[in-house]
Amino acid sequence: MKIFDENGKILLTPASIAYIHQLLLAEPAITGIANMTRPEIQEWGSTALHFAATAIETGESLLVKVNVPQDQLWWTRELTKNCPELLPHVYATGTQLAGIPLGWTVWERVFSGLNPGWQGREFEMLLEADVKFQQAAKCLEQSAREAGVLHELNIEEVSRDLERGMSRRPPGPAARVIERLGQDWHWVTTVCEFEVCHGDLHMANALCRSIPPDGEALLIDYHPVRMPWAIEPAKPEILNADPSRVGCRDLIIKQGHIRTKHGMSSPKADDLKRLQTIVLGWSAIHMWGYIGSNPDPLWRTHTIWRDENEAYIAAAAQA
Repeated sequence: MKIFDENGKILLTPASIAYIHQLLLAEPAITGIANMTRPEIQEWGSTALHFAATAIETGESLLVKVNVPQDQLWWTRELTKNCPELLPHVYATGTQLAGIPLGWTVWERVFSGLNPGWQGREFEMLLEADVKFQQAAKCLEQSAREAGVLHELNIEEVSRDLERGMSRRPPGPAARVIERLGQDWHWVTTVCEFEVCHGDLHMANALCRSIPPDGEALLIDYHPVRMPWAIEPAKPEILNADPSRVGCRDLIIKQGHIRTKHGMSSPKADDLKRLQTIVLGWSAIHMWGYIGSNPDPLWRTHTIWRDENEAYIAAAAQA
């Protein structure tokens, strides 16, 4: 049975969902610890299929994720052994379902995501967890290389991302930012240390067991990439920049200060500010390539999205 589309996402048809459900029910590594209930369809942004479940021994709510990539399985297992406090509790993982090659994870169900209810503290929680991820990942870097589960960002990839963004006509002097990429990449990689980063840091990939104002962030859906660390916090700033959103600005500078607190490198103040300006411009063009000029109005108004990105791009062109 065909269960994937051309992009590797699970087909969300009744037949494919029912088939995967039956595979789960036939997998003793899962049925020995969890009672399966129902699929939970995520319409946007996920290549996986999720099923709600409960722990047999405790009745705790669980989440079973199916179609987990091999690199994410490797990192989940290693982080669970080396830094379990960064993740929701992991009950089990596997590379097959009833003999079918299909990666899966059984997680603790954490219902609360990071949101404006923390009054801006949610960004600090996200950045703090990301720095802890980088510290843990540094110890796993060599093993990850040997296992073939660590990607390293290079200027060619950044250039492709910016060109894709340019094809959707971003606001502001994006062409100037792209023209400067060579010299700016050289400068960025001189002042900003490469780290193994989460790889897809944003609010939807962070959870919290507590309700505001308490708690610490837990990270999910990582695809670790070795890259200049400042590129990581640029994405959540671009995706959340809004005049009414408390705490959404200067995330690269804030992460630099957190790194310093943890004994990690960070550029001096003037370089850190320039680093932030350049990288936010790259990220604005990059994300424009995915979202374009018409974001979902329930997420962001068109005017705010355009104005914010134009400002980031214009600043980067002059940095």
